[in-house]
Amino acid sequence: RAGPAGASPMAADPSSAAPPYRSLVREFYYAFSPGNVHFAHHGEMEVLDPSCPPVQVLLVPTYPEHRPEHLQASPNLEILRMYEIPGGNPAVGLAVLVKPKTPLPKGTTWAYDISWDQKRVPHLHDDKGPNDRLMSLTVGTAVDRPRTWYVIAVPDNVKGFSIFDFKPTQRTVPGWTVLEHDATGMVRTTMHVGFQFNGPPSAPAPSDADIFKRLPTR
Repeated sequence: RAGPAGASPMAADPSSAAPPYRSLVREFYYAFSPGNVHFAHHGEMEVLDPSCPPVQVLLVPTYPEHRPEHLQASPNLEILRMYEIPGGNPAVGLAVLVKPKTPLPKGTTWAYDISWDQKRVPHLHDDKGPNDRLMSLTVGTAVDRPRTWYVIAVPDNVKGFSIFDFKPTQRTVPGWTVLEHDATGMVRTTMHVGFQFNGPPSAPAPSDADIFKRLPTR
């Protein structure tokens, strides 16, 4: 059972006397298709240090044999490094180190986006067969101060669709079922979403922008 998709932002230098940013919003989106998972993250942080040093915004458990593909980022984001940290669950943790492309004044809210595709994510139990999926994700582990959301999109033609443990808000869009989990302030909880693919989706997955613009940011 994998841990959370992202840890709270931290300074690149752990000996720093004060954090350079304060996390305000952390949102995560997974869209499932046969053979592929699209992952996206939207974050908002208050700048506390106007030098805007590098910051680790994600620490994602990963399978080394399934590397991120089609990496994209918002124009104001510079990705300095994506590197593996041994000892993650199931094998390694993928850390993402970034900084604003342009230094920002103290007190500014810096909003950014990053996304990629991956053939398998660690939160996925798919060993029953090529079409079976069970998303099992434990979130929280410590009280989250920022607004924290996890959104899962599943094609509406799947079989055996089930949701248990952490119950989301559920809505439908053409071709998809969208599950919105508000994890703000939760100490520890686990979400499970099970299904079996029954062919390709009938419509493209909701875009990252459409998903994130629906979620409250404060």
